[in-house]
Amino acid sequence: YSFDIASDHNFVLLAGHEGVLNHNDWFQASSQGITDDRLINLNNGVQSTYKMEEGLSQSKFLSFFGRLDYNFGNKYFFDASVRNDSSSRFGPKNRNATFWAVGGMWKIKNEGFLANSSWINDLNLKVSYGTQGNASIGDYQHYALLSSSTDYAEGASMIVGQPSNPALTWEQQNLLTVALNTRLWNKVDLGLEYYHRTTSSMLMEVPYNYTTGFSNLYANVGGLLNQGVDVTLGVDILRGKDYFLRASTTFNYNAEKVTELFNNLDRWEMVGYGFAYVVGKPVSFYAPIFAGIDPEDGMPMWYLPGENVDETTMNETTKVYDEAGLTQNTGKRLNAPIYGGFNLSGGWRGISVQADFAYVLGKTLVNNDMYFYANPNQFAGMNQHKSVNDFWTPENTDATYPDWSKGAVMQSDTHMYENANFLRLKNLQVAYDVPRRLLGNQQVINGIKVSFTGRNLFTATKFSGIDPEVDSNLTYGRAGNSKQYLFGLEITF
Repeated sequence: YSFDIASDHNFVLLAGHEGVLNHNDWFQASSQGITDDRLINLNNGVQSTYKMEEGLSQSKFLSFFGRLDYNFGNKYFFDASVRNDSSSRFGPKNRNATFWAVGGMWKIKNEGFLANSSWINDLNLKVSYGTQGNASIGDYQHYALLSSSTDYAEGASMIVGQPSNPALTWEQQNLLTVALNTRLWNKVDLGLEYYHRTTSSMLMEVPYNYTTGFSNLYANVGGLLNQGVDVTLGVDILRGKDYFLRASTTFNYNAEKVTELFNNLDRWEMVGYGFAYVVGKPVSFYAPIFAGIDPEDGMPMWYLPGENVDETTMNETTKVYDEAGLTQNTGKRLNAPIYGGFNLSGGWRGISVQADFAYVLGKTLVNNDMYFYANPNQFAGMNQHKSVNDFWTPENTDATYPDWSKGAVMQSDTHMYENANFLRLKNLQVAYDVPRRLLGNQQVINGIKVSFTGRNLFTATKFSGIDPEVDSNLTYGRAGNSKQYLFGLEITF
């Protein structure tokens, strides 16, 4: 409902209700050992390989929300919203949560003292603060569940498959943003934004001691602070009747810090994942630190951790590998601090070109594929990378790999940790609009446009794996982003 008061006071009111039902019902069957592709029935496979699975899962969300927008004289803007969400993924006592947000904008350009300014075309100051929730976990996580198990005394059996988890609740984010946007000289667009985001009651799987009978369980594990700046800049370099040239760039710097952990812990090492949460520090990679090859005998070496494994220590070395005993903070962050990109677009008389680049700085990836293709003693039956030929010999003491003749193997350590910074041409588009005059006097075809689009055509990186843009802490058997070429013809009638 929208209405005005005295023409300068403008209001918009919104009330809403939302209900969502997720229903997933599936089954699958398979067999192996079919000797001929023409035998398509599953029972033509080896009987011992017969397999059938099925499942049913449901979740529900129920929400009520409201919003108020107000502006005074097209100078001062205010909005406020509130919503209550209920999710079946949490227990009855924690099912409902209320989230809210407020924000304001001052259109400074519309003030009288800037009305006659010709070089400032637009100037806005924005401030907002709000909360939001996350329930992105599996269904039935708060229930105690029974599961079927192997036969017991020649009969079927049931076991407790998941313990009760009634304390599980919503993950919540609180976000403060302050932004300034402007357009200058009718050709330069500039945006500056500071954000301060706190995440509390983070939803993650917590590993359990196997003696409990369970391997992991979802829990609200702690808090995380992310704060940083976003910068956007665009410049109209050339602009005329039948031509233009524009360049733009974006930049983000993010500082991360763990603020709290469950059970008042100071640190939580994710065993098997290769990183740890330590209060007061960013989430960091933890592993034995590879110290290189001993030039005297060609054996691999690792740095001994200091008294505090949360500090990186690279002084004394050992040739005895002990993953648990040698694991320490590698000094490498799990999440890169800098993301950005830039764009160049232009056109002249129907010809248009646009190129979009993206880059990441400070990124580390675990090239887990290397553990298999650069480890001939450990995986003698697998193809190996040509780099393993640079192994230690008395004549090649500055080698990358150890003396394979002594049975040396490459372990799970930081020799697989690589600089994954990259610059990539994400998108290149070239198009040509055929001038109307070249189509003659016919009245059937109004326009013809031919185009070429290329994606991921160029990447500059030191990462030796397939793709540095993997959204994960490691690469293992991933094909990565592909190069794509698209040719288009658009005819308008």
